[in-house]
Amino acid sequence: FFELGGHSLTALRLITSIKNTLGIELTIRDLFLHQSIESLAKHIESAKASSKDSEIIAIDPKPEYIPLSFNQESLWFIDQLKSSLQYHIPRAFRVHGPIKTDALMYALQTIVERHEILRTVYRKIDGRPYQQVLPSDSWKISFVNAVKLNQDNGLLNKTMAEIIKVPFDLANDYMLRATLIRLTRDEHMLLINLHHTASDGWSATILIKEMMMLYESFISSKKNAKIDCQTLIPLKLQYSDYSIWQRSAPNSKVLQKN
Repeated sequence: FFELGGHSLTALRLITSIKNTLGIELTIRDLFLHQSIESLAKHIESAKASSKDSEIIAIDPKPEYIPLSFNQESLWFIDQLKSSLQYHIPRAFRVHGPIKTDALMYALQTIVERHEILRTVYRKIDGRPYQQVLPSDSWKISFVNAVKLNQDNGLLNKTMAEIIKVPFDLANDYMLRATLIRLTRDEHMLLINLHHTASDGWSATILIKEMMMLYESFISSKKNAKIDCQTLIPLKLQYSDYSIWQRSAPNSKVLQKN
């Protein structure tokens, strides 16, 4: 795997592909331990017998205090100690030509509604953190009129950096921020900022693709005064389902056996 150029991002893609194709849940550690196709195939075969017991399922209703995944808890502790500015995931896009703000707002609002993790905050009870999902209708996009910055890339970059560096309040903020910076009537900068508790480099790419699909869907369907709600396949699981599974897994028969 590593001799072929594998790294953490391709490892996650491989794990997801194996999950989608074979229905087997693997971890990064599994790939580190089984670095050849032959070794990994044997491991997958041995895991098939216990795959049903270890399957992640949608939890409904969810507990009042949803536990954090191990990764979320690590990031939460870091944020409690010294903030987590280094875990911001910004994406900037220069948009040439007119932009439909209503389509953009629809696309982003739909994504926030679709992915609960983007509207998940982290609060405490008796000193321990738990997840709480906010309603999607309070999420807003920000607009900045920066016509004067159009010819000053240095000042524009400084303005964008200042926006990116605004800390996330993990107890209250949505984990996705969007700012549309107007440079001229037909030129904009779209700044997307995510927190690592809700996303990573790979999933950020997926969100951008979904945003583009929803944006185009809104424009194409507006003529018929109807929005195509089936543009994206409905999600069967949310990240909170994974968190609950991960926290309960050590008590399962499967992991006790392993």
